[in-house]
Amino acid sequence: MKTLNSHQQELMNRIYDLILDKNISDKERDILRQAKVAIEKGGMFESHLINLRNQLLPLVVSQQISKRGLEFYKILRADRKISLGVGDSLLVGILRNQ
Repeated sequence: MKTLNSHQQELMNRIYDLILDKNISDKERDILRQAKVAIEKGGMFESHLINLRNQLLPLVVSQQISKRGLEFYKILRADRKISLGVGDSLLVGILRNQ
């Protein structure tokens, strides 16, 4: 793994903490572990985070994500400056109600 800047390291620490959190689902944990392994193998950090965000999205939409998982998803979404476009009101409504 290449050297991470402070923000990237903070995100990795959040991933580690979530993996260890007993209050997240096995599905969340599996997604986070896959992301951690991919990041540690190298490649484009941002690309791995976008993939992680996309992997978590179905859990967000189906409201099957833990509170801490949702908080992390919101950070990933905000950091990636996603423009949701058409149909975003459904997702925004879900996120606001959590």
